[in-house]
Amino acid sequence: SLRFSDPAAGISTPGTTNYPNGGMTRVSGIVLEPTDVAVSCAVIDATQGYAYLGTMTAPGQVIKVRLGSTGVPPVRVASLVLASGEDNLSRAIIDQNNGYAYFGTLTTPARVVKVKLGVGDNPPTRIGAVTFNSGEDNVGSAVIHPAAGYGYFGTYAFPPGRVVKVNLG
Repeated sequence: SLRFSDPAAGISTPGTTNYPNGGMTRVSGIVLEPTDVAVSCAVIDATQGYAYLGTMTAPGQVIKVRLGSTGVPPVRVASLVLASGEDNLSRAIIDQNNGYAYFGTLTTPARVVKVKLGVGDNPPTRIGAVTFNSGEDNVGSAVIHPAAGYGYFGTYAFPPGRVVKVNLG
C-alpha cells in the first residue's frame, strides 16, 4: 500500500463540498432585467457602494447596481442606454473622486464614453464621447491616472497595437 508523509491539502473528509477554494464562497446574486444582456466590463465605486456594468450590445448600456452589505444582496437600481455607435462596451475605468466612469468600445474606430455616475440611486447620465483616429480600433485594455486626469486605452488594432492617451477633462 502507498503511504504519504506530506499533509493533505484541503479537506480530506468525505461527503462535503465545503472546500477552501482560496477562502472564496458565493454569498448572493441578482438576476438583471431581460434587456441587461452580455455584461462585459465593470467598475466599482466602493465609497458610495455601487457598481457600473457595461454591456456588449448595440448601443451599449450602463447598468447601475447597489452593492448591498452583509446579508443584503445587490440590487439593480438604474440603467443608461448610450448613443448610436457607442456599441460593445469592452473596458471601463472610474474616477470616484469626480464621479465619472469611462467606457471603451469594440468599434472601428474605438470610442470612449464619459458617464456621470449619479448620486445615490439616481441613474447615470451620458456626458460625451471621444472618437479615436483611424486605426485605433477596439479598446482591449484601460487604466486611469486620476491625479493626472488621464485615461490610457490599449487597442486590439494590429500590427502594431496602440495606446491612446485621453484627457478626461
